[in-house]
Amino acid sequence: MTYQPPASPPMPRDDILVVGDGIPVLQSCENRYGKGRSEFSSAASGTDSHDVITTLVIGCDLGAAANRAQAAETLRTAVRPELAIIDDLPELRNVIVVATRSELVDADHLLRLGADYAQELDAQFQRKSGVTLSVTMVVLDDDMDPDLLAQRIAERTDSSFSLGPFVVLSHMIRQQSLRDAEASDYL
Repeated sequence: MTYQPPASPPMPRDDILVVGDGIPVLQSCENRYGKGRSEFSSAASGTDSHDVITTLVIGCDLGAAANRAQAAETLRTAVRPELAIIDDLPELRNVIVVATRSELVDADHLLRLGADYAQELDAQFQRKSGVTLSVTMVVLDDDMDPDLLAQRIAERTDSSFSLGPFVVLSHMIRQQSLRDAEASDYL
């Protein structure tokens, strides 16, 4: 039986913040569910509405990386500055990094790189503030439907279930949620 996502239309929300590289597949998530950096900045200066952000989505374009070392450096360079905002997000529960694939770097290498980096981020968050966040990395290994990715991110935002840092190739979340992918990979 194939997983069928709920047919209900997306509801406006203000608990997802999309930052980082402006990769096209994340535009749908920002448009349907979340805020971009400019909306967050204006909300932060005017009200306390930024306190409700529970999911931080960081885009990272690895397309120009020629090898695994370049992909790792590009990932760190894209994500590191975006993490400075975490102290301003007291309700944050999820950090999701969405990385486009480099055609020159094998998907398995990117998967290992993503797993290593997700664990590094998880350890960094725990050391810095004693907070355990759900850290998920999605490596786009094929043409992911932007609306489906937005839905998967929204589903993850609504779930507190987490087994720890997790990395997934995008084709794995076509038929199941990020939470279910995490559980099946763990088992």
